[in-house]
Amino acid sequence: MRLSGSGSWCVYIVTLLTCVEFSTRCAAQPCTSEIVRLQAQVDLAIEVHARAGPFGPEGRFATAHRQPTPKSLARAEKQLSGWKGGLQAIRALQDAREADRVGDSDRCKHALLVVRHAIQTNP
Repeated sequence: MRLSGSGSWCVYIVTLLTCVEFSTRCAAQPCTSEIVRLQAQVDLAIEVHARAGPFGPEGRFATAHRQPTPKSLARAEKQLSGWKGGLQAIRALQDAREADRVGDSDRCKHALLVVRHAIQTNP
């Protein structure tokens, strides 16, 4: 039994649903580009604070041939110099990414403000 034209309707419906899904996903990313831009600024701020000293002893993690992450550098900066901005910025970026993922623009924008403030603070 052959239904004439049923295949083209299926293609049409699948295409329509794909377009709706794609446009929904695009709309649900209100501040992705700003998150990417601020991640680079956070990484730079952590690096600047780390280079400014004081320096601490090299730990087991560093001698195990592992590269430091922004989070591990921020933790060390908090311990050595008292600068909490790096960890606050990393946590706020995580919150911004989660808000961005679910399409919560207001929460994302607030988290990005926290990031900006955190990287501008001094110990």
